[in-house]
Amino acid sequence: MLAIFCLFVRYNGMSDIFRFKQFEIDQELCAMKVGTDAVLLGAWAYGGKKVLDIGCGTGIISLMLAQRYPDADITAIDIVDDCCRQTRMNADKTEWGSRIHTVNQSLQDYAAENEGKILFDAIVSNPPFFVDSMKNPDSFRTLARHTDSLPFSSLAKGVSHLLTPDGTFSVMLTEECYKQFTDEAWFSGLYLAEDIAFKPKETKPVKRHLMKFVKDRKVVPVCATHILQNPDGTKSDWYKKFADDFYL
Repeated sequence: MLAIFCLFVRYNGMSDIFRFKQFEIDQELCAMKVGTDAVLLGAWAYGGKKVLDIGCGTGIISLMLAQRYPDADITAIDIVDDCCRQTRMNADKTEWGSRIHTVNQSLQDYAAENEGKILFDAIVSNPPFFVDSMKNPDSFRTLARHTDSLPFSSLAKGVSHLLTPDGTFSVMLTEECYKQFTDEAWFSGLYLAEDIAFKPKETKPVKRHLMKFVKDRKVVPVCATHILQNPDGTKSDWYKKFADDFYL
């Protein structure tokens, strides 16, 4: 039932363009297109002076954070070269392009090369979350959607190595992955500080979680649940207000 989290892509002629209030996303080079998951994360994720976007894809989250945090210097990494090129293209069309830096590298390699050299006060990721499901024949779509290239243990360890002692890690996960990732995070010294659960509709079960992790073991999590759609399929008042700074 993941279709509820996919947004209608607004086409400009025949081009693969999604338009927001202050920027637009060209998606032609990326297997994973703009969806509600990315919009929710980009509108909510905690930022800072030095931000790392893990698995930048089209660059949508980096751009949303650049809009929300005018002083943020953002490093956007992705294992797929086309995604880095797409992020660079989209960033260069905005006034924030000089604050977004792309790196074509896996998190594992990036963390190994930069541990002890670079620390971020905010890290954000909309990671692959399909663990045991059937693979897509499109290899790049599989890479973007499945945990093979970025297991949760590697994600948690990489974030822990690159995050400042008082920094924040913001992540979007499915209900099915919630406990598994929370356990992996705990073993890497990351503790759940905030959890926003989402239901597609009031009568449906929780499908997604926006989660904030910190390095403070004594943190007490703040939890909430929100509804994305009204019974008639229109966006809920909460969702419209939440994403109002971005949607046209």
